[in-house]
This record gives sequence, C-alpha cells and structure tokens, in this order.
Amino acid sequence: MIPIVLDHYHDGASKAEIFRMLATVPEKLEDVYEYILSRIIKPCYQKRTLHLMQWIFLAERPLTITEIRYAVACVDIPKSQPPKTCADADDFVESDDLMQLGVTSWSGGLAEVKYHEGKKFVQFIHQSVNDFFLVSGGLIFLESVLTGTTGTHNANRLSRSSNDDIVGRSHDRLARSCITYLKLEEVQLSRILVANLDHELLPFLDYATKSWFLHAEKAERLGITQAPLIEQFASPPEILSKWIKTYNMIDEFSRYCP
Repeated sequence: MIPIVLDHYHDGASKAEIFRMLATVPEKLEDVYEYILSRIIKPCYQKRTLHLMQWIFLAERPLTITEIRYAVACVDIPKSQPPKTCADADDFVESDDLMQLGVTSWSGGLAEVKYHEGKKFVQFIHQSVNDFFLVSGGLIFLESVLTGTTGTHNANRLSRSSNDDIVGRSHDRLARSCITYLKLEEVQLSRILVANLDHELLPFLDYATKSWFLHAEKAERLGITQAPLIEQFASPPEILSKWIKTYNMIDEFSRYCP
C-alpha cells in the first residue's frame, strides 16, 4: 500500500484524504489484492493488466523485462494486417525503463522487476500473489473487472470448472502470441538460421520457439481445443520447418526439440 499512499501524496492529497483512502482498504490479503486490481489500476490499463498477469503467472519460466515487453505487445496483434516488426505493434513499449514503469502501474504494485545474474526479471512481489491467482481465481476476478461483471465473481471464485476455463483460455492466448511473434516478417526474414542467434535482435525468439506448444498442450488439457492452431501454420507455408530448424539451433539437446 505504500506506493499507493505515495501516489496520493504526490497528487496533493491531504493527510485526512490519505487516511480516508486507507480506511476503505479491506483487511484480508486476498481482498486487498482484489481492491488493488479493481480500484487502484486505471481502467484504461485493465486490459494490459490482464495480459501482463497472464504472462507472469503462466509463463514456462521467469521472463526478463525485455521478453515481457515483446510478449505483451504480441497479444493483440491483428491476424489480418500484422506489422512487419514487433516494434510496429500498437502495444509495443519502446524501452525496458518504460516497461518497468508499466509493470508497476499495470499490476498496481503486485509485480516487480528483480535483478538475477545480471538480468532484470519480472515476478510477483510475494508468493501470496501467485497463490491468489492459483487458488482464489485471480484471473477470473481480473476478467470480471475488465468486463464489468465483478458482481458474479464471488459465485465463480470457487468453481474449479470456471477457473480451468480461464486458465485454459489464457494458455491458448499465450500460445497464439508466441506463434504471432514467430510469424513476424522480422523473424521470418532474419538470418538466425545461418548465423549465431542474436538475443538482442530477437529477444523473444527463445521463449516463443520453445514454449508455444507447451502452452497449447496445457490449453488442450483444460478443454480449449487447439485445432485452429493449424491455421496459424498455414501461411507462410515454411513457418513449421523454420520453427523446427530454429529450435534445433537454440537447443538441439532439449527433450522437447522436434
């Protein structure tokens, strides 16, 4: 709550106003998280909040701030007129510094950037946030905030089927985002197949290549059919073979390597 208090202070709020705001905050931790996601995050950012939380919560491994930047940008790229590069996408954030500000703002302070082995990784601030999404239907709540149906959340909170449904749909979204990235012209026309992999040039390539089908498998197991993914590989026709070659270049000894 400290960053929220500071925001009010820097907005010129009086001490009495800050205390009144704090008096409205619930006491239970789970309710505090719901309060932050529904009342602290600006409505214009709620869609990005959902996408960001899906990536942090469901990614196969912790993502760097740069990977998150590209991952979130790929979520809503249109199929009909995709941009040539990820940087041309409407939701692309131009730098890691701006993305770090976005992570704090879009998550309401529930996510943070931490250094590990010289890299910046995005993670939840506490295990209880992960538990909120895992056990308490946090994704259901976020979706209800986005759709304006928070009144039905309590009825769905403990429904295993409804939680499985949104987790499955989230994995499906992440799988499609990875494939969208792999199909971008900057990736398809790159020289990665004849040269050493440049992680700075294509920072999301490693994750997208190695993880899209893992998300697809999890979505399928949770009842979200992945048959339409075949259409994703229909054009350009060489995308499947390029994916296989790219995976072999990145990690040929992986047990998942095709």
